[in-house]
Amino acid sequence: MSERRSVREILVELKDTASYVVSLAYASLLSRDIELAREVIELENEVRDLRDNLFEAILLAARSARRRGEVRSLTTLLEVGYVSMQIANVAADIAKLAITGGPLPLYLVKALKEAEIVTGIATVSSRSKLVGRKISELFNPPVLSGCDILAIRRGRTWIFDYDADEVIEAGDQLLLKGTAKGVKEASAALGGEVVVQGPLGMVDVPVIRNILRRMKDTSESMIELAYTALIYDSIEIAREVIKLEEQMDRLYTQFEREVLRVAGADLASSLPPALRVAIASENIADAAASLAELVIDKVTAHPVLKLVFKEAEETAILARVRHGSYLDGKSITDSGVEEKSGMRVVAVKRGRRWAVNPPSNYVIRGGDLIVAVGMPEGAKVLLSMVEGRGSA
Repeated sequence: MSERRSVREILVELKDTASYVVSLAYASLLSRDIELAREVIELENEVRDLRDNLFEAILLAARSARRRGEVRSLTTLLEVGYVSMQIANVAADIAKLAITGGPLPLYLVKALKEAEIVTGIATVSSRSKLVGRKISELFNPPVLSGCDILAIRRGRTWIFDYDADEVIEAGDQLLLKGTAKGVKEASAALGGEVVVQGPLGMVDVPVIRNILRRMKDTSESMIELAYTALIYDSIEIAREVIKLEEQMDRLYTQFEREVLRVAGADLASSLPPALRVAIASENIADAAASLAELVIDKVTAHPVLKLVFKEAEETAILARVRHGSYLDGKSITDSGVEEKSGMRVVAVKRGRRWAVNPPSNYVIRGGDLIVAVGMPEGAKVLLSMVEGRGSA
């Protein structure tokens, strides 16, 4: 009989899997990698098992809860399980497109490649200087900045839970996730290029492409903001998530309107994958809103969630920029904040206004409130820049 896992252990695995499974799905779609797509579907099954284990553990915990507040806080754990399952379902739906085949519309490929966060598979050349180096050596100090390695394919096997001491070999395929610039530079350092494989539809519709890109970017930022609102008990951020959900509804309506406006024989055959991505973004946004509503309803996050975020592969921080600090007066690009810390600036609040997914030329000012996500070790670097101790 297997040993019963703790709620914290289950939540850490759920959070980690949900944080990268959609990226795996998009990578499988763009590269037409059927093996990777099947891995995504298998991860969906694993998330379902984890969710069931989580619900069982929470029910046992609820029996011993003595106060109403304790029971209410357990609902935040249930919601994380629900959201993780919803995200895994979305990823599996996208991955199935890679298995069924068919041409990808050019406007969809461009939308995914122009998004704030992109994915790609790069093959390590035998001429690359990174051959023979450990994964840990690529990030401290950062050799691959602006992106992360989600998985490694060696031969026909995908390695997701790789060790930091894993050595890169010629012929390895690395699944990268990060900014477009970061993924491109990492691919160059590895000696390969990220290539979109399979047939492409020739129809490009810039308006639809832009809507799909905005829907993808907004929905993914909403999840990160919703988790931040939950951990920091921020009704303010939660309300911003709800506003973004309303924006997503408008974008989806606009998407439908534009599809009908330009509908024709050439576009009709390319619609299924575009519709799947639009619906996926809408579902992720709905999941984020459900987390935000807990905060607005003043349901306090269970204490175990803060421990989960400390142990998870990705964490979120909320920090105020000190006047005269390293970041004060610098743009996101000029400060190098994302490359140096490995944290992505998801949103910035100035006064009463929020800038979600701020552009790279956005200038950060003293007094700004920053929401950033990334690896826990990068949080310390970012905080030093925010508080004034960071340096070039």
